[in-house]
Amino acid sequence: MQIQVGSNDESGAANWLAPQLAAAAVRLVKTGKTYALGFETSAQTAAYAPRTWLLTVLQPGQAGGVSLGGTKTTYSDDIYMGRVGTGSQIDGLGHIGVDKVYCNCNQNSDFVQANGLKSWASKNPCS
Repeated sequence: MQIQVGSNDESGAANWLAPQLAAAAVRLVKTGKTYALGFETSAQTAAYAPRTWLLTVLQPGQAGGVSLGGTKTTYSDDIYMGRVGTGSQIDGLGHIGVDKVYCNCNQNSDFVQANGLKSWASKNPCS
């Protein structure tokens, strides 16, 4: 999909956000009802294989009800083992493509790295 604002675009639909649009949206509010924009993910959240989700909660050094130090501190430690792509997609425009081509005709080899996505700017965008 070619984005209309140019071949080096990295914002997608966010290009269309402006103060005037926010002001117009406020005028649409009639009841004040709110909607949750996020959702809880868990081991039951649908995901493409081999994505997994596992949470373990530990209380290190506190077995048997032991507190830590003079302040008798207790705490829980969450260990998450899974793929962030289970349920929520925080990589935005780089999340899904067709045959290794993503938003604005960017090739996966131009921006996908094992430790995250780098800039969207493609060296050879399609026209």
